Amino acid sequence: LSSAASDVYKRQPVYLSKALNLYYGGWEICCPMHTFGPAIRQHYLVHYVTRGKGRLWMNDTCYVIEKDTMFLIRPGITCVYQADKDDPWEYCWICIDGYDVENMLNNSGFDKVNLLFFDKSNGEVRDAMLNFIFYFSKYKNNEYMLLSRLYNIFGHMKIQMKKQQAKSIHVERACLLYTSPSPRD
Repeated sequence: LSSAASDVYKRQPVYLSKALNLYYGGWEICCPMHTFGPAIRQHYLVHYVTRGKGRLWMNDTCYVIEKDTMFLIRPGITCVYQADKDDPWEYCWICIDGYDVENMLNNSGFDKVNLLFFDKSNGEVRDAMLNFIFYFSKYKNNEYMLLSRLYNIFGHMKIQMKKQQAKSIHVERACLLYTSPSPRD
């Protein structure tokens, strides 16, 4: 891949279903300090950083984003992102929309407050995203193949989110047991 953006498909939506539409996706290997924006998106844009790091400015907040982190850009939000000077990032992205996208994102770990997803799946989310990008370039006319790969990404995210929620519940319970008065008190 070159250092320039590699959009696999642009601007003409692939109507996967009424619940989910795919507009474009791709991969970029950024040069140091490469900057995109300010820009306002018309659809949901999900990035996965596969290497390096960079910064995202959105909603008056600067996020430092590193390898194995996903970030969500919602429609209508102004943002700027920039590759690091010493360790510029590589990332892939997908642009989606549809009536079920908000629900799918919420069930996968993104919401109005959490715009970052830290992949702790031992590569399952990353591999699903990269697999989608590969299939997107190869099978852009096969909506069923693309839809299955897209749901696979969010399915792996949901598995990780559920595991983290279960751990949090166990930690909370342990803390309650630890801080509860003993029967002798």
